[in-house]
Amino acid sequence: MSTQPQSSQPLDLDAIELRHHPAVDPSACGTCRTLATASKPLNHPECARRATLLPAPDAPDYEQLADLTEDQRANLPARFHTPVWDDLGKPNTWACAVCWGDNWFSSWPCETAAAAGWKVFTPEHHATRAAADVAALIARVRELENRLDERTGDAADRALENAQLRTENECLREQAEGARVRLWLIEQTLAPVDISQDPAGIAGNVGPYLDGPLHPDWIAAYHSAQEA
Repeated sequence: MSTQPQSSQPLDLDAIELRHHPAVDPSACGTCRTLATASKPLNHPECARRATLLPAPDAPDYEQLADLTEDQRANLPARFHTPVWDDLGKPNTWACAVCWGDNWFSSWPCETAAAAGWKVFTPEHHATRAAADVAALIARVRELENRLDERTGDAADRALENAQLRTENECLREQAEGARVRLWLIEQTLAPVDISQDPAGIAGNVGPYLDGPLHPDWIAAYHSAQEA
């Protein structure tokens, strides 16, 4: 006994697309919602769904940017060089979120964004991980520096004659220096993050810098960068 294949209706791809990617904004009026369901044009342009451009979670704020030179701003990671709409200037234009200063700004794409291409728009989970890792290292650097300051003050009171205290101070200095080197290495690693890397891959890239011994070449590269 043979069986005939049952005919099937073709997939309604438009309906599937509409269900998963609605054409209306969540705040759209009822009329436009009904029209969108029927795959008809909307009555109100303001009811159409729009893409939302979000800055990186670890993007620097105004106070942090105010202390940076033009070159330092240009060398910030590509994910910070996102476009912002300037509706105050004449004429209105797209400007870079970080390439600006007193009486100057860079139109978007700035030189850094143009060179980085799609890397400007980093996946959110990559940037969130970078923000968490860097924040933790900064906190560790500050903790070690505070402890070092406390020990240095105590040592001054005792004329820095205690050999054990000098050894402990030296150890703290080395730890603080090591934390600064680790922070610098991770910033260099995360700056050119590839969109094709998954979180596990990124963890593998920065993992060697979070713990374990620091290679002398890494420390030398850090000092060279600070002197440049």
